[in-house]
Amino acid sequence: MSVRFTSGGVGRFGFDEANATLDAADAMVGRFGDYGKRQRIEIPRPIVARLTEDLGDQMFEPGTGNVTYRIWNWKQVQVGQGAKRKRIEIAERGKQATKFGDSPAGRAIQLGGTAAVGETVILFRMMAKDGTPLFCFSGRSAAIGAASLLAITGTSEIVPGMYRYEVAPQYINASGFLSPNPTQPIGVAFNVYELSGNHDQPLEFDDPPSRLRILGPVKGPVVGVLSSDPRGDVVWTFEAPSPLGPECIGPTPGTFGTLLNGGI
Repeated sequence: MSVRFTSGGVGRFGFDEANATLDAADAMVGRFGDYGKRQRIEIPRPIVARLTEDLGDQMFEPGTGNVTYRIWNWKQVQVGQGAKRKRIEIAERGKQATKFGDSPAGRAIQLGGTAAVGETVILFRMMAKDGTPLFCFSGRSAAIGAASLLAITGTSEIVPGMYRYEVAPQYINASGFLSPNPTQPIGVAFNVYELSGNHDQPLEFDDPPSRLRILGPVKGPVVGVLSSDPRGDVVWTFEAPSPLGPECIGPTPGTFGTLLNGGI
């Protein structure tokens, strides 16, 4: 802080004006940094927490293509003492999202990657413009090329014979049944067999005049490969022949005609 004056002056410029000038100079030094002093660096204090509830996509970022962020409830964790070894457990007196008030105050914003209830993450505090306290974290990175068993949960036809599949990663448990695989992201999938035009498999024949008709989308489970653009939505690809059925496209008497038209 600069020296202050208590008396004296030069004409109409007295000690009050001198002190006001020095106050303004000190304020500018505080704003841009006093190069004569070592600056204090604030180190953010992260919170190690466990995700306790998935609140869905709630945050909207205007002007960037309707970007949403997933919001989570969380509780702070600590290292507890187990019978044989230490374990990470929820801290009874630790911080938690619901103590900050109604959502979204205090909630954790997932900036990227994948996450699931029960996972332990590192939270960093951030503030909204209105002063609302929030936290953020990055989820697990899904490696491109990772493979997983996929359950097909829905389909929609893009063009005749080509479908967009809704898929959920699965694993086979010890009893031989499918169970959800939370380590891989849910997304959409495309069948490479369909995208490639059935790999040039002929579908129409002259003798007898007939064709193979695509009966509908593939039904799961299938084995898929994660093929997403890292900056975009989750996309899987898999390879499975489309279900085909014979169909007559001309008058064909005799046994062939009967078979092609579904007879016995």
